[in-house]
Amino acid sequence: MKNQATATLCIYHANCADGFGAAWVVRKAQGPDVEFHSAHYGDPAPDVTGKNVIIVDFSYKYDVLVELADKAASVLVIDHHKTAIADLADVPPAELHFEAQQKNSTGKLHALFDMNRSGAGLTWDFFFPVQPRPPLINHIEDRDLWLFKLEGTREIMADLFSYPQDFATWDRLFADEINWIRLDGVAINRQHQKTVADLVRTTKRCMLIGGHDVPVANLPFMFASDAGAVMAEGELFSGSYFDTPDGRSFSLRSTDAGMDVSEIAKQYGGGGHRNAAGFKVSFDHSLAQGRVTGQVSAVETPEVLAVVAKTESAFPETMVIHRDAIDAVPLGTELIDRAHFTRLQAEISALRGLTPGLPPRPPEGQGLPRYGLRWNGPSQPLAVPMEDGYWTPWHLADQFRTKKDDAKEINQ
Repeated sequence: MKNQATATLCIYHANCADGFGAAWVVRKAQGPDVEFHSAHYGDPAPDVTGKNVIIVDFSYKYDVLVELADKAASVLVIDHHKTAIADLADVPPAELHFEAQQKNSTGKLHALFDMNRSGAGLTWDFFFPVQPRPPLINHIEDRDLWLFKLEGTREIMADLFSYPQDFATWDRLFADEINWIRLDGVAINRQHQKTVADLVRTTKRCMLIGGHDVPVANLPFMFASDAGAVMAEGELFSGSYFDTPDGRSFSLRSTDAGMDVSEIAKQYGGGGHRNAAGFKVSFDHSLAQGRVTGQVSAVETPEVLAVVAKTESAFPETMVIHRDAIDAVPLGTELIDRAHFTRLQAEISALRGLTPGLPPRPPEGQGLPRYGLRWNGPSQPLAVPMEDGYWTPWHLADQFRTKKDDAKEINQ
């Protein structure tokens, strides 16, 4: 099957067991000389000039695929994500791919698409059509499609996730007895589920995504699916995100009763399935505002004890300010959000030698269901509900000033 005269490049879905599983299958079929590139939705495609390109568990927009095919020796796409349907609808079937290679045909772009199988499952079925799938491929597919019909999938995948995504390690795992992998994963899965619950409890907040106010959490990618499923219950959908050096990556999840998150992801240049999708935005995008990268300093005036964060231009007016002066704050000013509260509390406590507490619960109905706050005027309630009560941006400063004055009286 392999074209020996031309280098092969495999582009696979990054940070995804299904994507790396599909890449492992390509390596098994095409040999160790294949070049691999992990891809995120929204990232530019790598240089494919003169190469046989195999894209697994991932796809680009149709015009990008045509551009790649113009530069590459050939392009084969194997995908199952709903957002790729339209882009792959008119692409010739994958069965013609190697025939076209052998004939040096001008038709260099082919695709295999099936939403009922995962990327790894599709890739195995294409390259090894008469060989039974390894059990691990079936469990990868069982989780990726969020079916969990096979016994032990959660434990097996927990064990798989405990290893790095490198081919030598996965070669050993594929050679192992599947029951041993399951047994190894029992305790790992128990710890994973506890960590997910703890992270959701402590980091969940609300964010406006695609015009919808939904629960989100700042989480590493390995917790996105399970945490997203927990937060999506009873909601339109949920989200999680993490920052990379060049942008913020989002994962969206929904239940069957919720929204089609693939349509939400498409609004931001991403893709995925109905109930699981993702996208990435740059730091100048509104969804990435609020990222504080500088040091925090305390500033005193006769009237106000304010906490001002030195930030990038995306979030220029982050502050906590005393209630007596907050009405004078310009409309639209960004107030400090809950994500940075603990950091501010710790740093200012160290500066002042104080240990501020959380404020009491405000009157009923004065809470807002989100933590990132924009000042809209004196009538705006700015109390935010938390597990341990409510807090307000100005009350935090009140705590510092009150305790500071108390400390002065004691010293006197």
